[in-house]
Amino acid sequence: MQISKAKFLETIGHYNGFLLDKWGVLSRGSEFFPNVHLAVAMMQGIGPLFLLSNDSSTLPEDHYQGLLANGINIPTAKILTSGMLLHPCFEERGLIGKKVLNVGDQGGGEYIKQAGGVLLEEPVHIDDIEVVVVTRHIGFSERTKRLATIAIVRGVPAIVTNADMFAPIEGGQLLPVAGSIAREIAQEDAFTWLGKPHRPVWEFAFSHFDGIPRENILMIDDSLENIMAAIEFGFHGLLVYSGVTSEEVEGELDSGLIRDWKLHTLPSISILA
Repeated sequence: MQISKAKFLETIGHYNGFLLDKWGVLSRGSEFFPNVHLAVAMMQGIGPLFLLSNDSSTLPEDHYQGLLANGINIPTAKILTSGMLLHPCFEERGLIGKKVLNVGDQGGGEYIKQAGGVLLEEPVHIDDIEVVVVTRHIGFSERTKRLATIAIVRGVPAIVTNADMFAPIEGGQLLPVAGSIAREIAQEDAFTWLGKPHRPVWEFAFSHFDGIPRENILMIDDSLENIMAAIEFGFHGLLVYSGVTSEEVEGELDSGLIRDWKLHTLPSISILA
């Protein structure tokens, strides 16, 4: 369902900065929703806007090109991904220079190398694994999953860069992604979780806003879990029903958050031309 420019402006006009999810907000799979470029441009006319994605296999420059091809101009420097959180995580935990098993694809491997990890290439021996990182749901073998499980049991540090359990794809279906894969490999508490909805991603995103208070930043996402985590951090949230969350949750939302203008809802950010 599309909305009017006036309706959208009524919501975003209270804020000075914006964080924007991609999947379920701008697009479903490779299909972009109608006129979302107008919504992006409206927000950019008010204040700084950053794309905040849990996609930890696509590099910012590739996101930029894909968005630009669909009329959305978000500069590479304003595209933040969960894969980018690996570098501060590796620094904090002393993992730079360690040998890393990537449960994911080539793009995830690039993030690991940029973080300072030494990417293990096939054939991998179990004794070589010093860190396990789950970056994506494809691009690896069943043997890689088994090696990851054994390494984690042995006490090797384990990290998940994309905490999402499912992602929307064409036809309205949901695809199990990296968060689901991680839970197949080991218990949830065996991992350090990066990306939405976990706190490191909100701290990382907030560090990119220059002097704008948290309550003046609006996070737009299709996941109620992500929106509630953003609000808990101090941002305000706009939940859209164009992705994984349906309008059926409307009656279950916290009325106090809505009354205090911390939580907003819209069918989508697809603007009527």
